[in-house]
Amino acid sequence: MGVWGQILYFMRTVNERLSRMEAVLSQLSSAKPVRIDVPSEKLLNLPDHQRRIYMVLCAHNGSTATQIGDIVGQSRSHACVVLNELVALKYASRKRVGKEWIYEIAEGNGEHEG
Repeated sequence: MGVWGQILYFMRTVNERLSRMEAVLSQLSSAKPVRIDVPSEKLLNLPDHQRRIYMVLCAHNGSTATQIGDIVGQSRSHACVVLNELVALKYASRKRVGKEWIYEIAEGNGEHEG
């Protein structure tokens, strides 16, 4: 492939990336904010990485680690680790449905001693 072929290939890949970015931006601009009713003291008790996942879980209750990770922009495994930390803190609960773990806001919403 000559220089012109490389330039053409590069321009095509840039064009494809721009198209994907425009699609994401159009989705973001049409998204409506979701009101989350969580007492601020519960959010302030969590470190940033857990707080971000917890807020997404509040907005998308009954989601898998893959879904939460996609929304937050992190890997499934990282989201799973943080979600399991929230389960251990009793901020969330999980149940097995088929091959998936479904995470939900825990009853009592994280009211624990500590």
